[in-house]
Amino acid sequence: SSDLTARAAAQLQMCMTLSHVANKSVEEVARAGGSGSLRWMQLYFFYDRSFVVRLVRRAEAAGCKALVVTVDCPVMGKRRTFLIDALPPHLRLPNVFGETTQRPEDVRGHVQMDASLTWNDVDWLRSLTKLPVVVKGILTAEDAREAVKRGVSGVWVSNHGGRQLDGVPATIDIL
Repeated sequence: SSDLTARAAAQLQMCMTLSHVANKSVEEVARAGGSGSLRWMQLYFFYDRSFVVRLVRRAEAAGCKALVVTVDCPVMGKRRTFLIDALPPHLRLPNVFGETTQRPEDVRGHVQMDASLTWNDVDWLRSLTKLPVVVKGILTAEDAREAVKRGVSGVWVSNHGGRQLDGVPATIDIL
């Protein structure tokens, strides 16, 4: 559970990156980790940019120290069970439910995630906040250079665990 992870990360003085599809809200995780814990908030771009704005404001208010925008997953891979199908009924997605419609395909991202991302979207996110923005999902040196040129605070080399896009290289090969 995300609150237990936050507590452990705080005790070990490690950074925790909270997924926006975590089973605990960003506020609950902040309370669990305590005021001295280092938390980052991960998010995707959605067609409904007001959802992104609200999530950013919640992350700021909860004391997150950076935003991690995932760009390596423009569409979700087709897996037999995913999120809603595999989520036990007692768990919830508090950073998503109440913010988007509750149709399973929306929560999975098939409808709401914006696959048309450009660097202008990263610029837009940076303009919303004073928090550092880390771009997660960089797979080429060209994109890493562009990220730095655009003023992001960090580049996170990732292929989303190889679970979403067939044929992407291993992160160790990228490095």
